[in-house]
Amino acid sequence: MLVLEGVIKYRWNALPVEQRDGMKNYISEVIVQLSSNEASFRSERLYLNKLNVILVQIVKHDWPAKWTSFIPDLVAAAKTSETICENCMSILKLLSEEVFDFSRGEMTLQKIKELKQSLNRHLETLLKFFPVPAYRNLTLQCLTEVAVLNFGDFYNVQYVKMYTIFIGQLQAILPPSTNIPEAYSSGSGEEQAFIQNLALFFTSFFKFHIRVLESAPELVALLLAGLEYLINISYVDDTEVFKVCLDYWNSLVLELFDAHHNSDNPALSVGLMGLQMPFLPGMVDGLGSQVMQRRQLYSNPMSKLRGLMINRMAKPEEVLIVEDENGNIVRETMKDNDVLVQYKIMRETLIYLSHLDHDDTEKQMLRKLNKQLSGEEWAWNNLNTLCWAIGSISGSMAEDQENRFLVMVIRDLLNLCEITKGKDNKAVIASNIMYVVGQYPRFLRAHWKFLKTVVNKLFEFMHETHPGVQDMACDTFLKIVQKCKRKFVIVQVGESEPFVSELLTGLATTVQDLEPHQIHSFYESVGNMIQAESDPQKRDEYLQRLMALPNQKWAEIIGQARQSVEFLKDPGVIRTVLNILQTNTSAATSLGTYFLSQISLIFLDMLNVYRMYSELVSTNITDGGPYASKTSFVKLLRSVKRETLKLIETFLDKAEDQPHIGKQFVPPMMESVLGDYARNVPDARESEVLSLFATIINKQDLIRATLSALHAYLSWIPLGYIFESPLLETLLKFFPVPAYRNLTLQCLTEVAVLNFGDFYNVQYVKMYTIFIGQLQAILPPSTNIPEAYSSGSGEEQAFIQNLALFFTSFFKFHIRVLESAPELVALLLAGLEYLINISYVDDTEVFKVCLDYWNSLVLELFDAHHNSDNPALSVGLMGLQMPFLPGMVDGLGSQVMQRRQLYSNPMSKLRGLMINRMAKPEEVLIVEDENGNIVRETMKDNDVLVQYKIMRETLIYLSHLDHDDTEKQMLRKLNKQLSGEEWAWNNLNTLCWAIGSISGSMAEDQENRFLVMVIRDLLNLCEITKGKDNKAVIASNIMYVVGQYPRFLRAHWKFLKTVVNKLFEFMHETHPGVQDMACDTFLKIVQKCKRKFVIVQVGESEPFVSELLTGLATTVQDLEPHQIHSFYESVGNMIQAESDPQKRDEYLQRLMALPNQKWAEIIGQARQSVEFLKDPGVIRTVLNILQTNTSAATSLGTYFLSQISLIFLDMLNVYRMYSELVSTNITDGGPYASKTSFVKLLRSVKRETLKLIETFLDKAEDQPHIGKQFVPPMMESVLGDYARNVPDARESEVLSLFATIINKYKATMLEDVPHIFEAVFQCTLEMITKNFEDYPEHRLKFFSLLRAIATFCFPALIKLSSQQLKLVMDSIIWAFRHTERNIAETGLNLLLEMLKNFQQSEFCNQFFRSYFMQIEQEIFAVLTDTFHKPGFKLHVLVLQHLFCLVESGSLTEPLWDAATVPYPYPNNAAFVREYTIKLLSSSFPNMTAAEVTQFVNGLYESRNDPSGFKSNIRDFLVQSKEFSAQDNKDLYAEEAAAQRERERQRMLSIPGLIAPNEIQDEMVDS
Repeated sequence: MLVLEGVIKYRWNALPVEQRDGMKNYISEVIVQLSSNEASFRSERLYLNKLNVILVQIVKHDWPAKWTSFIPDLVAAAKTSETICENCMSILKLLSEEVFDFSRGEMTLQKIKELKQSLNRHLETLLKFFPVPAYRNLTLQCLTEVAVLNFGDFYNVQYVKMYTIFIGQLQAILPPSTNIPEAYSSGSGEEQAFIQNLALFFTSFFKFHIRVLESAPELVALLLAGLEYLINISYVDDTEVFKVCLDYWNSLVLELFDAHHNSDNPALSVGLMGLQMPFLPGMVDGLGSQVMQRRQLYSNPMSKLRGLMINRMAKPEEVLIVEDENGNIVRETMKDNDVLVQYKIMRETLIYLSHLDHDDTEKQMLRKLNKQLSGEEWAWNNLNTLCWAIGSISGSMAEDQENRFLVMVIRDLLNLCEITKGKDNKAVIASNIMYVVGQYPRFLRAHWKFLKTVVNKLFEFMHETHPGVQDMACDTFLKIVQKCKRKFVIVQVGESEPFVSELLTGLATTVQDLEPHQIHSFYESVGNMIQAESDPQKRDEYLQRLMALPNQKWAEIIGQARQSVEFLKDPGVIRTVLNILQTNTSAATSLGTYFLSQISLIFLDMLNVYRMYSELVSTNITDGGPYASKTSFVKLLRSVKRETLKLIETFLDKAEDQPHIGKQFVPPMMESVLGDYARNVPDARESEVLSLFATIINKQDLIRATLSALHAYLSWIPLGYIFESPLLETLLKFFPVPAYRNLTLQCLTEVAVLNFGDFYNVQYVKMYTIFIGQLQAILPPSTNIPEAYSSGSGEEQAFIQNLALFFTSFFKFHIRVLESAPELVALLLAGLEYLINISYVDDTEVFKVCLDYWNSLVLELFDAHHNSDNPALSVGLMGLQMPFLPGMVDGLGSQVMQRRQLYSNPMSKLRGLMINRMAKPEEVLIVEDENGNIVRETMKDNDVLVQYKIMRETLIYLSHLDHDDTEKQMLRKLNKQLSGEEWAWNNLNTLCWAIGSISGSMAEDQENRFLVMVIRDLLNLCEITKGKDNKAVIASNIMYVVGQYPRFLRAHWKFLKTVVNKLFEFMHETHPGVQDMACDTFLKIVQKCKRKFVIVQVGESEPFVSELLTGLATTVQDLEPHQIHSFYESVGNMIQAESDPQKRDEYLQRLMALPNQKWAEIIGQARQSVEFLKDPGVIRTVLNILQTNTSAATSLGTYFLSQISLIFLDMLNVYRMYSELVSTNITDGGPYASKTSFVKLLRSVKRETLKLIETFLDKAEDQPHIGKQFVPPMMESVLGDYARNVPDARESEVLSLFATIINKYKATMLEDVPHIFEAVFQCTLEMITKNFEDYPEHRLKFFSLLRAIATFCFPALIKLSSQQLKLVMDSIIWAFRHTERNIAETGLNLLLEMLKNFQQSEFCNQFFRSYFMQIEQEIFAVLTDTFHKPGFKLHVLVLQHLFCLVESGSLTEPLWDAATVPYPYPNNAAFVREYTIKLLSSSFPNMTAAEVTQFVNGLYESRNDPSGFKSNIRDFLVQSKEFSAQDNKDLYAEEAAAQRERERQRMLSIPGLIAPNEIQDEMVDS
């Protein structure tokens, strides 16, 4: 079906006519057949629906032009049976959806228009279905879709005809006298859907075509009939139906109102929804008359619509009293957003209707209100919707009409309240009175007596305990006061005093029944009245009277607290305090500055209470843990704290910006609030503190905002605005002001990084001079900056951070100008002094900023010093060489010496800084944790390692600049460690890390003298210092230092022996990390000094290695297995240095005696019972023995032959047995068995066996007899086992082992390659080609094995069958498609080997004919895929090889298939060129044919120039869309590698810059 649908959808017009007709007729017949009887119609519904969809696809192509009878055919078929008719309707619906909704992207606009027109032509047919109940709803939906089409006046006749027929039919189906809401509520689902669809039809039709129904008198009656239906439908109790109607009524009345409203300006009223024209014949000319005619036309529907809006008005947000589902009057608990949106639309609609006829609106509302009074229509809902409607039209009437209307409304509502009995009834009436009066402030302002009556009525309601009434009374009172506040503070006619005074007299009585939150609202209202009083004396008197009650209670509480502070801890008292504070906050909200006298009265006592409660909170949380903050008592205390902060913030925020207010209130808060915040535990800190002080600071917002904006612009605005205007001077004026200091400093830093030669030097000097002067006043040079930073506020810390950025930026670009005159040098040195002090700040980011600058400065100074014999090298580095101080002797050498002298003091201090703050090197494993304990490091911190690298480099440059000063400072600090004057773990650590870091930078004799003192002192320190942790720290530092100086140890045997024996001592020290570090250092020393241990030294009776082997068991007895392995590798290095074969074998025998003894015991037991080998303890011992052997083999290489020969065959037997055990377990236990600890342990032994053999063969010299001895036994034990095993039991190490064997023994393995292939090829491919994730280790090692075979045993590949070779090539292609970089690169290297070898073989033509095009296509695919960028270099090499190949003449036969390519190419080069152009053109449609052709021609031309070829491809990629927006650094990897190598060569030229341990030299240690 999918294929058929695809053919019809995309290839219909390409089919022959007879085929199209045949398919069309067949599908039609099947549809008729399936839908002709009820049984098949229901059972085959899914199949039938699919056929309908396919038929509609045909119709879209052929109808109306080629299938003109489609609609008549459909109608004729529909008449034959009910089920066919139902299916025909489904087809029509599908067609409508396809044409109107879904085909926008697939059909031309012209085609859609044709189909729509054809549908419209058959509307009459559609209308025949409307009277039939079964099809009525679907027909109505179709008609609605037709109704929303709008093509101007083109189809007006058809629309009039359709509407006329429709209304006639509708009046027969649904007589106009029908009570539609009642019919809807009692109707079936189908009948309700009919009313819903009617609403959609009328609103859609009127929205687009109402104008045509206004155009003739005979149509107006039909229009009005339709509007009448729609109004009746609007009364239906269904939210969605009402929404549909309401949206239309809103748009209609808006259009009518706009035409009426804009009739004085005709230009404004044309074209709104097309409702203005044409009008009824006989209309008077002129827009005003037209508008009046239309108002008259719509007057009756609009009057009924007013009634609808009044009857159905939605609830406004202000109304809090509602009727619940049980018919009870309750307080609303949650707002209904849908109702609020509906109210907004209805209010807008009713206001437009009111404007269209104020009198009718007023008349209808008063009539309904009278019916409420008379009881004729009394009901809560009726009164509610009426009052909500009255409130909603506030402001729409002229003032005199509104006054007359409101007098009657309020009078009637108050009467209704008096005469109506029942608590719920009174609550509803009260709610409506409050809502209405709250909406008409203009009326209340103009009628004092009404205003006073209303307010007194609200006071009555405040004693009404019905839910919600009091809340609404308080809300309404606040709303009225905010709009009428002046009325309450003046003496009105007939009154003896202002209302506010009368209110305050009876205040206690008025608020006695209110809840606390209502009292707070009341106080805010009265505060608004008092704020309107212009007489300060009266204002203060009113405020005093307002706050009398809370102040009296406050005074009582404070008085009691002075006698006993415990009184304040009572929860009841805490709640009272909270209530008083909230009352004050409410009054402050409305009074603002005028609240000053009141807050001054309670401020200091309030802060004392705040401090006490804060201490209580902190104590509770400290004692009770994190859960204490959740207790009700702590929450209550914190509520008081927060309210205190809120009250202060509210007052300061609302008060006018008068400096004396800030001075009065801010200083006392610095300790009580800010100090408390700093002291508190985190869970007791209130976020409101930050908000409060943000409010205080934000009073200075304007300048801060300006500085922030300037900071953003400084980097790119024209320089003239900065340097040729007063900007810098103005900026510097702000620097001394604390509030603006940081922003100013950020701006100055932006200026400092600008660098345009010497053009603005004068301005920079002036700026720096003023700045240093100001800074010395703000931050005296004697200040201990690190201490100030640690105790400073966030703002003060930011200041130090910004200072670091400023100095480093300024010195980086402008230090040369400060060297140019003696008076500026002092300022330069002052700045450097500041920067050195800032560098001691304990903040990583600050130190990074400083360190980067120090590194660049000392590098520049060192380069000038280092290159002074070659002046050409030292010019122009950061512009630091010139000009110099006057009086300098000519000549570059003298200049360099002068500059060294100038910077000698700062550089000496900088050495001290580097020594004091040296970062931890990677080799150090012992660290101090956050609790001050000495522990083994668990994870490397890469940031610290990067920092160490930069600091080490900086200190080496500093050492070269003055070796003596470096040595002096280090020895002085070491003496202070010995004397205890500066003893501390951190001090010793940084000193020793610094000493180790400068290894190799001194001359050998100086280094020897220096190291003798250092090591002697460190060993002494270790002897005299007590405490396990102390000894661990000293041990760590001794090991680090001695490990960095192999040259010294080689030259001093006694020191070397002492150090090694000290390491053996440390190997018995069980402190975490000490043993690991001892073993690591021992290995490092042995690798550099191995010859020293195998010769008899002066004063010794035997070589050290012999002495060591004698006490071997004792030395390693406390070590962990992995440490023993490291130890064995170290001793193996010693033995490997012995040149006498006899001694060497003897040493090896002694070294391996312990593991060999254990191995012999295990094998002996196993010969008696093989079950012995299955014990987990035995398996672990076997694993440990093998790992020990591997470690020894790593360092001994060929000399390990005698040992491995001893255990080899037994080891293979154990391997075979364990392999069978693994396989059995996985086969029996399923995939999860491989995860069990037993199977993992067995596999560890297998892997270690393979690793041991591979290590030995890899390290052994290339001696054929070794290969012959070890490889044959493994063919069955290892390879056969691999082939037989289940995939989860195959070890990837088998693949890497045989790759090593082939790489080592090359062509001698040729005969064995078929066996290797047979064992591993097919089964491994099946494992790794299912996806890109499974068996990751096998993937890489498999392709490494293939590469080894292709490189050294290529003839074996030639012997493969074509199917096997295809498998190899497919696997290579699969490899370089892989997104894992290592696998892709291995695949590409393998491919290159294959290409080179096949080119030189006799099968060159055959191979490239089969694979050339595929390889080129696949390489271009990965080359142009951004995921494969790391393989760029190898992609280029493969393509270059291919292009060189076709031009080389190696291919003597055509690459193309003559049977399929009709055009005979002159040569392979021409064919490949054209093929490549076509390939790239289809892959890059955004590039022109000319661009692609130029690129391919460029490749051919540059094929013999590797650099040009690569550049050509890189340029092509960078220009392509895929790569243009990417980070393309991988495309430049070769250039980056070359740059790194140049940098390494530079570093090698500087002694010590690359640590001696990192230099892979053959150091002579004899």
